[in-house]
Amino acid sequence: MSVLEADMVRYGRGRQGAILVALWLAVLVVGLDTMVLSVALATLSKDLGASNAQLQWVTDAYTLALAALLLPVGLLSDRYGRRTVLLAGLAVFGLASAACAEVDSPAQLIAARAVLGIGAAVLLSVPLSIVPTVFGAADKAGTAGRATGPTGERHPATGPTGPAGDPAATGRKAGRTLPTSTALAILVSGMMLGLPLGPLLGGWLLGHFWWGSVFLINVPIVLVAMIVVALTIPQSRAVTRRPDLLGVVLSTLGLVALVYGVIEGPERGWTSLPVLVGLGAAVPLLAGFVAWQARARQPLVRLGLFTDRRFSVGVLAMTLAGFALFGVVFVLPQYVQVVLGTDAFGAGVRLLPLIAGMLVAAPVGDRLCRRFGRRLPVAGGLLVVTAGLVVQSRVEVSSGYELTAVAMLIEGFGISLALSPAMDSALATFGTDDAATGSSLVQAIRQVGAALSIAILGSVLNAAYRDRLDPALTGLPPAAAHAARGSVGGAAEVAHRMGPAGAPLRAAADGAFVHGMSVMLLVCAAAAAVSAVAAALLLPNRDRPVPEATTTRPAGPGRRHSPPAGSTMDGMKADVPAGAPGLRERKKLKTRRTIQHHALRLFAEQGYEQTTVEQIAAAAEVSPSTFFRYYPTKEDVVLADDYDPVFYQAVRDRPAAEKPLVALHSAMMALMPQFAAEAGEDTRQRLRLVLSVPALRGKIIQGVAESTRAIATALAERAGRDTPQYADEAVAAAYIGVASVAVLHWAESPEDLDPANLLEEGVAALLAGS
Repeated sequence: MSVLEADMVRYGRGRQGAILVALWLAVLVVGLDTMVLSVALATLSKDLGASNAQLQWVTDAYTLALAALLLPVGLLSDRYGRRTVLLAGLAVFGLASAACAEVDSPAQLIAARAVLGIGAAVLLSVPLSIVPTVFGAADKAGTAGRATGPTGERHPATGPTGPAGDPAATGRKAGRTLPTSTALAILVSGMMLGLPLGPLLGGWLLGHFWWGSVFLINVPIVLVAMIVVALTIPQSRAVTRRPDLLGVVLSTLGLVALVYGVIEGPERGWTSLPVLVGLGAAVPLLAGFVAWQARARQPLVRLGLFTDRRFSVGVLAMTLAGFALFGVVFVLPQYVQVVLGTDAFGAGVRLLPLIAGMLVAAPVGDRLCRRFGRRLPVAGGLLVVTAGLVVQSRVEVSSGYELTAVAMLIEGFGISLALSPAMDSALATFGTDDAATGSSLVQAIRQVGAALSIAILGSVLNAAYRDRLDPALTGLPPAAAHAARGSVGGAAEVAHRMGPAGAPLRAAADGAFVHGMSVMLLVCAAAAAVSAVAAALLLPNRDRPVPEATTTRPAGPGRRHSPPAGSTMDGMKADVPAGAPGLRERKKLKTRRTIQHHALRLFAEQGYEQTTVEQIAAAAEVSPSTFFRYYPTKEDVVLADDYDPVFYQAVRDRPAAEKPLVALHSAMMALMPQFAAEAGEDTRQRLRLVLSVPALRGKIIQGVAESTRAIATALAERAGRDTPQYADEAVAAAYIGVASVAVLHWAESPEDLDPANLLEEGVAALLAGS
């Protein structure tokens, strides 16, 4: 358990709840801003004198900036710290929102909206990367109480309160924390709720204040979020690595070109020159990005992710669930405002059943996911969405609001049921070190999916609407016919100007719009049904556990030992057995060791930097996705650290009366015989790599701090305290120093030294010096 994770377990639900509030507000405000503008465009056109083209750019500038920066934001937050980047993103978003409210020309508003998109890119990706870092402690601590002790027995995670060193203590602490799946479900609900809430708040604000209020509503939410983030969220970052600048440039330009072509296609026509240029540029740029990622030493995106069904099927389900949500939110405000005759605020109120369905389903989906795995809530939720869309496609002009309300309730329930487990599946493929880059990739795919969904669904709606309306336009002046064909709102305006003679046109336009809406919703239903089948057949139900090590024979007399367990100078653990595994666990362990063996061979033959994951996978005769299943990054082949809980538990089990340093050393020496002698040379090579590769040395510094706090926490729990004192941390740091020196001597010496003897000598010197 890392320093950060230990802190989260210690602070429990109180601090985690505050963090979750801040993250929820951050993603909620993006959803609000995405949709609130839709109800303000008419007012902006009147008050600012904006043309239709300028209004389009007010929306497009935001979308393009958001798409362009999603992947770079992940790299920045991994490099400079997620809290730092999140605070910067909140500040940018808040300032840009205030600027949007004070502009006095369309050009200024377009510029401010572009800056707002920069902030939104941060707020959409960084909170998702903080969730596994903060709330993953609950998942790990929940199993820590079942950790294997030094003698190989399993300790229960729960039980009556016992004396110091009670192995149930960690399990009880985990019970006071939120699991990742619950935190993610709450965060996803914030992303979804902002979409239907935007028209509701926007309609009310425009009815009582000036148009700038739809942007100023963001400012107090952002201020509250910044305060909570600054006070509660700890800093976290990935190990510094060389930035993939070419990958950033290619992905940024490619995504901008693709999104531009997609959002302009329905307006300008798919064969217009700007659209063809945008889409034509996107193809080579994104193809070049993929080709570069396949050969880059430290790629921005691991292409092997797309062969992992947790990621690929999870992203597919999440994108198509968003496809359905955008379809509903895109068409319903027009239906209730134009066809049913409500105002903007009334249209927002009539979206409340969608919100109610989401709120009801969020806890249900989390419980189903934890009990039955991800497949049931994802596939089942998408089937529910399909049913709701089919129900809504049966709406007619004379149906009124009741059937629409029922359909929205069903759709909201299904979308919420499916979306958070699908996102949890996609994000589960990333470790804490690449969580920000991973969440940025997921959100970039969702953003492209959202742009495609609006373009596709808008084209379907318009085609069906115009096909049904055209016979009713016979005899109208060309300008009036053009306005009526443009939108149902335009047809309603033309009919209003015609007076009583426009009644047939109004009725025809309403009928044509409802027909187009039905066709569009059936397209959404088909997409949701396909995604449900894919999830049911292909989505892995749960994450594959990291393979447990097997019991090895004790080192006999004269047998050379591996480095001591918990020698945290290198942040590594030797391959220590944790019990008697079954055949499946032994096969996993064999695969893990085979990958590591070939990786170390290639590192020795051609150098660490020159060796790629694809080369390691090919040498081990496994796919890249299998490699990433066992090792999230290339660095983890060297720094894999799976068995520190064995040492921590051994420390907790030492008598409370023992002096702390004696307890640490006794626990270590009791575990020494369990380490496999045959792992010695591999471990020595790993240590030498750590000393010679800068990226690995950086990881070690982080590992020392984490191990110091974890060992100090184990000492405190042995003594019956919840939190470590300064003395615990000092003893832990001193012992780590001795262990580090012993490991360095063992790794660098040409002689066949016994690290256990070196450690004994070091501790004796430490005690003598004290």
